[in-house]
Amino acid sequence: MLHLKKNKQTDSSQKNAAFRNTVAEKIAGILLNGQVKFCNVVNTYLSKMSIQKLKIMLITFCVGAGGYSIYLIGNSIAGGGKKEEVNKVGRLSLPKHFRRTGDELSVKGNYIDDKSFNKIEQVKNYLDSLKLSNKKIYDSILRARPLLLDSISILEAIYYSQKQK
Repeated sequence: MLHLKKNKQTDSSQKNAAFRNTVAEKIAGILLNGQVKFCNVVNTYLSKMSIQKLKIMLITFCVGAGGYSIYLIGNSIAGGGKKEEVNKVGRLSLPKHFRRTGDELSVKGNYIDDKSFNKIEQVKNYLDSLKLSNKKIYDSILRARPLLLDSISILEAIYYSQKQK
């Protein structure tokens, strides 16, 4: 039964990928058609110009682009204006639990006595009974405290590990 679900999921993902491909192909086709139309308009406009005007436009473009490039290079070398440190590396912030291995659980300060453990077991048994009798309340508790069951299992592990010692 599980194998069939995997096949259904892969089929739907393949259909989704095929749909994305067709949409991408249509968008690429529209863009290419737009480029071709733009080139045709520019070609018809430039074909009507005389060669002398084309040369003047080319020289004007080259002088303008070259002059702007020289300005950018000179400005970056001479430093005309406010200097900013572009590649400044600041202090790195480390995560709160960096270099913690989890051995902190076995520290002597982390001791769970029998009374606390009994309370933990009562909460666990209450949650188990709610799971069977009133699923709605059980789900609302888990939504409000999503890591409650994990915390209970960790506390149980700490209690049982200290009992072994």
